Amino acid sequence: MVPEDVLRGRELFVAGRLREAGVPCVFVPAGGYQSRLFPHEQLADLRTATVEAFLDH
Repeated sequence: MVPEDVLRGRELFVAGRLREAGVPCVFVPAGGYQSRLFPHEQLADLRTATVEAFLDH
């Protein structure tokens, strides 16, 4: 399982690189994280972290 802080760091990195390059982007949530690995609340927090990363950059 990938630690939550690593996933958050990845989102910040990607958002920052896209911003630096001036590349417009759209966030579309996808599957792949099974609920047995991430409870629904944690998955919702990760999705929120992704949106926040892109808003902050």
